[in-house]
Amino acid sequence: MSTGSSSGQPAVSRMRCLVVLLAVLALSQGSGVTRVPLHKGKSLRKALKEHGLLEDFLKKHPYAISRKYSNLEKVASEPLANYLDCQYFGRISIGTPPQEFTVVFDTGSSDLWVPSVYCKSTACQSHHRFDPAKSSTFQNLNEPLSIQYGTGSMQGFLGLDTVTVSSIVDPQQTVGLSTQEPGSIFTYSEFDGILGLAYPSLASPYSVPVFDNMMQNHLVAQDLFSVYLSRNGQGSMLTLGAIDPTYYTGALHWVPVTVEEYWQFTVDSVTVNGVVVACDGGCQAILDTGTSMLVGPNSDILNIQSAIGATQDQYGMVRPGPFPWRGWDFSGGLHSGLLAWRIIAVRALVSHAEAEVWPPVPQEDRASLTLLYPLAPPPPTGLFASSLTAKCSGVLGRSG
Repeated sequence: MSTGSSSGQPAVSRMRCLVVLLAVLALSQGSGVTRVPLHKGKSLRKALKEHGLLEDFLKKHPYAISRKYSNLEKVASEPLANYLDCQYFGRISIGTPPQEFTVVFDTGSSDLWVPSVYCKSTACQSHHRFDPAKSSTFQNLNEPLSIQYGTGSMQGFLGLDTVTVSSIVDPQQTVGLSTQEPGSIFTYSEFDGILGLAYPSLASPYSVPVFDNMMQNHLVAQDLFSVYLSRNGQGSMLTLGAIDPTYYTGALHWVPVTVEEYWQFTVDSVTVNGVVVACDGGCQAILDTGTSMLVGPNSDILNIQSAIGATQDQYGMVRPGPFPWRGWDFSGGLHSGLLAWRIIAVRALVSHAEAEVWPPVPQEDRASLTLLYPLAPPPPTGLFASSLTAKCSGVLGRSG
């Protein structure tokens, strides 16, 4: 979920680094450490399907995820379908006294926005809406906010208010308040808004990302946060200011961020059971908790599909086929085989399970499968995007 770049942004000058967690290293946790429980809820795609609206939606809104990553120099247009497979949400509050909201903690965008009482769109009416008049600490910045989506734009305005994330009270935080939300897709979502955790360069003009504001106000013990996403409904966690020792063992491998926009880094190769199937010779990738799919160039995604024997139905939903590995038979659509990402000579093994992706693209361009979606056309750098979803822990932070 990206909103594009902007100028005149306050920025933190320190270098950010990304950590690939192969297991957990126990670190001390003192003041300024906050845990935010994340709930794995029903995906929007499942909700639309239950209401008999999915087929009609897929026909009207062809999936165009390449819009998200193809142009980092402009305000990006955001395909509404990005939200269909979002499942991990957490609670925050805004204002004094606090008004509560459920948000997606999204490492693929940088703005915080929620619906406002001034929004009359159907989606706003079915969610919690912020009322500035009921907050004694709200200040209107009188600056417009516009985020482009596939069927229109989210219109709103920016303000300042106190944002509380678990035990952290973040004063004078930029908050986007929507006055119009496009289409009907958000009507059935479990989340009210988005809390972006990417770099300030992706934020809207005059907007400061929440975590950057926390760092500038010395509200976190360390300038990093860690994410653990579980396959189960409960147990997922966002930890601000520390690495939670209960979620991993072993050693941390620090990987430099290559472009300070998304959490972007270099991958050496992608293999399936030891055979290189993508990213041969190296490529760029990002970690995006706002999507449950793996996105990449057509040829690479097709190679991975072929390697794990996946098939898809008429909606583009893809289920992995039987895939024997070291005596184990991953039949019945439970696993797609063992993918290995080689990052700075370290292999991170990922077994994708219970995956189902529906990208409604033209038949000739269909190459999607089990958390994998092709970019057509691919971005200039051959960028891969991957969610941390239900596969591992991750730490995002900065040092120096």
